[in-house]
Amino acid sequence: MTHLWPSSIELLTIILMALTTYFTRTVGFVWLRKHKLSPRAQAVLASSPCCVMVSVVAPYFMTTDPKTLVCLAFCMVVAFKFSLGVTICSSVLFMALLQHLF
Repeated sequence: MTHLWPSSIELLTIILMALTTYFTRTVGFVWLRKHKLSPRAQAVLASSPCCVMVSVVAPYFMTTDPKTLVCLAFCMVVAFKFSLGVTICSSVLFMALLQHLF
């Protein structure tokens, strides 16, 4: 039987990953807040969340697990129609459903 809720270690890992991602996103803005940034530097800082998401998801494309591959396909379809937040939330829920059912 699969559990739908994460264990305390998994929850701690998720929280630490979220804090690390948030920290890396904000440290550049805080550190450079008194400097005038070029449009190119602003674009780099604005694109960093997408780079983090790609680095987290990319290794899963190397799997042979059918559930993961189906979820990746679902994620790509949703990503063409909806925003990043909707894509992430729906993909996580879809994977949880697949893990629970199979």
